[in-house]
Amino acid sequence: MEHSYVAIPPTAFVGLSCIYCNKMAEPHDSGTPRLLSRCHRCRRVWYCNSDCQKAHHSEHKLFCKTIHSVDASNDPEVIQQLLGPFRSTSNATTRLDEISVLHRCQIIDLYQRKRPLNKAELYLLSCEPRCLGCAKTDNVLRMEANLSGQDRVQTLKPCPRCMMVFFCDDHRSSEVDLHRDTSSDNGFASECNLSRQIRLDSEFRLLMPSPHLHMWRFIPRQDIWISLKGLSWDAALSAPIRAALPTDTSVEHLAGCLRLVSCLASTVMTVLYALEFCLGPTVASCSTLTIHVLGARAEFTSAVTYMYEAILHRLPNVKNLHILFCDNLGGSQGHVVKDVVLCKDCQNSSAHMIHEYIDHAYVKHLSRGTDFKAPDLCILMNGYIANHETALWSETIRLLLERGVPSLFTANDALYARRDCDLLCGLGARLISGLTLASNPWGSLASDLNLDTLYGFCSANKWLVGCFS
Repeated sequence: MEHSYVAIPPTAFVGLSCIYCNKMAEPHDSGTPRLLSRCHRCRRVWYCNSDCQKAHHSEHKLFCKTIHSVDASNDPEVIQQLLGPFRSTSNATTRLDEISVLHRCQIIDLYQRKRPLNKAELYLLSCEPRCLGCAKTDNVLRMEANLSGQDRVQTLKPCPRCMMVFFCDDHRSSEVDLHRDTSSDNGFASECNLSRQIRLDSEFRLLMPSPHLHMWRFIPRQDIWISLKGLSWDAALSAPIRAALPTDTSVEHLAGCLRLVSCLASTVMTVLYALEFCLGPTVASCSTLTIHVLGARAEFTSAVTYMYEAILHRLPNVKNLHILFCDNLGGSQGHVVKDVVLCKDCQNSSAHMIHEYIDHAYVKHLSRGTDFKAPDLCILMNGYIANHETALWSETIRLLLERGVPSLFTANDALYARRDCDLLCGLGARLISGLTLASNPWGSLASDLNLDTLYGFCSANKWLVGCFS
């Protein structure tokens, strides 16, 4: 059984669920989860039993061997290189973020010298637990103990409440209070509560497999268009979600379902929200819509079929919906066009949806001259355009502006939103008020750990970077 680490819940990277089957750990008598059995060699993955470990062995063995060969190295140069970022005496949050990223890049570089790592393995290494007070990992603590000749090697301990955030012995007492304090950056929720929410959402997803197959139940077809301005996820979807789930569903699981649906439907609802700004009242009477989704290699799967069908459910007058997916770097899937099978309500209303994937950079698509047909909206979600392939994105944005293509950009945290917005403005984009550097009411309610920071979280489409038309 081959699977992607990226598809595994974050609980699997902190010992709360099995890396192979995703089964959650059984709780202690106190109600807190019990850590699973760790691979004793690489110490990066956990299993619920020996059967899962044996079943996963063929997939895991090369990664495990690579990690162990570096971690067990007595090479002074390697040790000094890995411990170098932690020589700083500063515990400022920004400095710890820099240390965390620098150390992660260093260890990945060392492992890559032994053997090229695939994306799933790189993600696994990026999710390695770190002390919230000093950014050290278990491996760093072991190296420091060996270097100083200590017999006792300390290990990171999780917060007993959320079990998702870790501390070394030196910082447990000083950082726990900060971890449990509320923060305006997190919507006045504590780091601990949001971490606990991530764990609970992971548990809920196991109770509700393949939720995308039932998206039409949670976003039912409407008779008329209802404006999204001033609405919220709770106001728009709580009632249909409550109606679709069993009557004995707990309040906690209702909230978890709302967060899960918001994670799946965030792009769709953000598209509808932007269309309302760009097209005004005429959005309600549109019979044909074309949406271009950039950076969408990972999205062109069966899992997104019902996600985009929600556009037809919210805009009942649309009879023809064309979604074009494009990875701006160029893909390898070839040119794919498929007519999507819709729910019975959409079929009865004679609605149709086409999914198309183009296997070349969007710049080439924009440069087709008179053959290019402008979409009603072009959207890039969580694009990091100011930090990744900036030259290519700059050329893409320049052509979008020249051709007058309505375009929306989103980000999953405030830092990247500001950087991307500066890039748009620097290229001369005249951005629409209300869709520029604003918190997105249709961003995902489900938080995720931000791998670029020790403090803080990110959420899909959390920020509206900017929109021009």
